[in-house]
Amino acid sequence: LGQVYLYSQPPTVEVSPETFSAGLGMYGIEIPRANITSVELVDALPRIQSRTNGFASGGLLRGNFRLEEWGAGKLFINQSSPPYVVVRTADTFVVVSFEDAARTRELYRQLTSR
Repeated sequence: LGQVYLYSQPPTVEVSPETFSAGLGMYGIEIPRANITSVELVDALPRIQSRTNGFASGGLLRGNFRLEEWGAGKLFINQSSPPYVVVRTADTFVVVSFEDAARTRELYRQLTSR
């Protein structure tokens, strides 16, 4: 029950001049901003092939997933609350969304403003 409560919370996200970090519970990632190859705001994601190590319940996806076309990466999203911010590096991706779309758009703005 504690895990369900924990993973139903919004992801923790931090943007600094040096790093971008996102996560919840034990599924966190920190990426040097210099390693980010692109940041996009999208309304739909490729089909999820599998959860490789993560939490999935009621449309809340937290942790490691494999997506068709994109391969392996991390999702911290509420599937029913697009848009999604997609942060890519040379070898992985992180997707974040919040229930409040304005908060998701603000994250995108923070990541794309230099």
